[in-house]
Amino acid sequence: MSMGSCPPHDRNEYQHDRSRLGQTVGMGSNRALPLVALGGVVGAFLRWAILDVANDDVRSFALLAINALGAALVGWIAGRGYQPGSSAEDPDKAGATVWPLIATGFAGGLTSFATFTVDVAARFDRGEISNAMTLTILSVILAVGLAGFLWRRGWISR
Repeated sequence: MSMGSCPPHDRNEYQHDRSRLGQTVGMGSNRALPLVALGGVVGAFLRWAILDVANDDVRSFALLAINALGAALVGWIAGRGYQPGSSAEDPDKAGATVWPLIATGFAGGLTSFATFTVDVAARFDRGEISNAMTLTILSVILAVGLAGFLWRRGWISR
């Protein structure tokens, strides 16, 4: 056996493992793909539209609000019991539509860690250390705090 090659496996075992991986990440079938794409297009367009009209003075805080709201939305959805993988467990369950469309698609397209990191890096580069640190700390506290709070509220209120 050469270096870097894998031992031979039974093809059925490979297919079974591949299927189980899809169930783990909520993509048990291709039914989720159009939902993710639709939600992603809408979320990304909304983020672009908001940031396009925001002037330079509020652009960073608009992105902070967008990311926090996206995290809050995913936390609320998870708290209501819609979890990734529900499409593989029960195709008729509402989570088979809600999670890929809203959490993965819309919230994933709406929020942007990449844009946030470039904005923070640019602030560091311009010497705006306190602004960069404030945005970083607020982003983590708001996003994680809102997601956790709404997730917990969803479980309590059911």
